[in-house]
Amino acid sequence: MKNKFNAIFKKYKFFALFVVVSFLIAFLIGGLALGKNGANKQSPSPNPATANWNTYTNSQYGISFRYPSNFKIGAKDENYGDSRKYVINLDGGVQNGYFIELLDAGNKNERQFIDAWFGNIEAGPSEIKHAIINNQSVYEFFMVLAGTPPAGSANILFQNGTTIVVFSTNTRTNSTKEIMNDKILNQITTTFKFTNSSPIPTCRPRPACLDATPRCMIAETSDMCPPSPSPTYANPGEHCG
Repeated sequence: MKNKFNAIFKKYKFFALFVVVSFLIAFLIGGLALGKNGANKQSPSPNPATANWNTYTNSQYGISFRYPSNFKIGAKDENYGDSRKYVINLDGGVQNGYFIELLDAGNKNERQFIDAWFGNIEAGPSEIKHAIINNQSVYEFFMVLAGTPPAGSANILFQNGTTIVVFSTNTRTNSTKEIMNDKILNQITTTFKFTNSSPIPTCRPRPACLDATPRCMIAETSDMCPPSPSPTYANPGEHCG
């Protein structure tokens, strides 16, 4: 009987070993996959580096972000005569300054706005890439400014509806890579959020003169918003003009 058992064992030992090894491999792979899925479901933990920073909030424009507590902050709301609505300066000392511009996007998305607005400034934008910061879609780009490259600034652009917010470094003279990897700029933008939301426009604002009498000579294009409906009145006497 013992000899018969040994014969059977010798005949099937490699098959049994194969089954055991396959089971162990499947068990390990399943455990790793489960652990990975669990990690993906975890909420991002706050960055301890920014936990004690000051918080800037602007309810008028619906934005909020943190900045180093030793920085001086100043803001200007002026009639610039262009797309700029508001400018915030962060002064951290020599070669450590930043500014935030709030601009009107009109009917443009982020990428179109970069080409239209920044494309007319000196050498224009470069190193343009799309990214996700704090679950928000952004565009990062480099601007060559004030002198021979690689002097320039790093920029990170957010959009909410018609509002564009651009975080930028002051002009630096480091390499492009060093400027784009500015630690404080990246930390500030991870704390940024819009505190209100508005829909991104799906059509270009329609000039009112197109629906006036006499009608103006502006060409009507297919991307314009439709005419506003004329008001209706229950009684003719309610129309006061």
